[in-house]
Amino acid sequence: MKKLLFTLLSIGLLFNGCKKKSSDEDKNVDVYAVGYEMNQQNIMVAKLWKNGVATALSDGKADAVAIEIALTGTDVYIVGYEMDKSSGNRKAKLWKNGVARDPFGVYNTNSISAHCITVSGSNLCILASQGAYRVPVFLLWQNGMINELTHGSDTPYAASYMALAGDDVYITGSINNLAYVWKNGTRTDISRGNVSQGRGIAVSNDDVYTVGSQTFGDKYCATLWRNGVAERLSYDPLYNSMASSVVVSGNDIYVAGCLLDSNNYGGPIKVWKNGREISIANNFNANYLPFHIGLAVWGQDVYVAARDEGKAKIWKNGIPVNLTDGRFKADVYAVAVRAKQ
Repeated sequence: MKKLLFTLLSIGLLFNGCKKKSSDEDKNVDVYAVGYEMNQQNIMVAKLWKNGVATALSDGKADAVAIEIALTGTDVYIVGYEMDKSSGNRKAKLWKNGVARDPFGVYNTNSISAHCITVSGSNLCILASQGAYRVPVFLLWQNGMINELTHGSDTPYAASYMALAGDDVYITGSINNLAYVWKNGTRTDISRGNVSQGRGIAVSNDDVYTVGSQTFGDKYCATLWRNGVAERLSYDPLYNSMASSVVVSGNDIYVAGCLLDSNNYGGPIKVWKNGREISIANNFNANYLPFHIGLAVWGQDVYVAARDEGKAKIWKNGIPVNLTDGRFKADVYAVAVRAKQ
């Protein structure tokens, strides 16, 4: 299950012509997504889609990927990485309203990738990994200050995702295949000794919701932890499963994940609402190891984003819209929705 390491994905404004209410609601929101699309030179170009219209964040001269997005006020923050052609290393990137910045300074002398960003008031945090895939150093950038969450060791470690609640910083991940939650640097083991991984986290009204996978019997199962108490979301005698995204909307808890084939690559995408699977029309297979399954909720509308048949797509209430036409390989990693500006 080491392939399950890491870690809001995709956009395109979707229209349901059969329902005037849904169409009217679409006019009142902006839908954002981030990812990449290959160009004719087979180079990954970091992309932002707003209501289905793509904007290139990188110049297409070196591979670049946009991984996560956060919206606050009128600002759009995006993180990811761009390859440095001279060194061959990844360089973490922060794009604010389309303008690229280098938040990690001297740390960028080594390969580093930013994979999570979150904003709460004036508090801006970025989560990144540096160095080797199997034993990376995880970094937290908070309002210009950088803290090393790990220092590198032989222990498999992953800091997958992050949430802010006021001034409190919550991070989920795993150490030696046991799921943990960190609050302001203090960690809590939520695994209860079961092989598990934390992949997504959200905080609402002092309740902490963590999602990932945990062993139940002989299978890895998509799991939701509510304040450390595990709830199995899926069990299939033939497949493993994982959950990677969680969103709290009012009193409802939404989780996105997928089944995994014998190679632990993504199978059918799943969405659960309050612990029960909800129907997604045109169920699709990830057909690869999903870096993150994008999930956003606006009112009663549920947005899911992922790659399908080489195209970046977003599903609104199960109805798919292509962000790319399939001529070039593409992927989408995060989706976010807000009232139209």
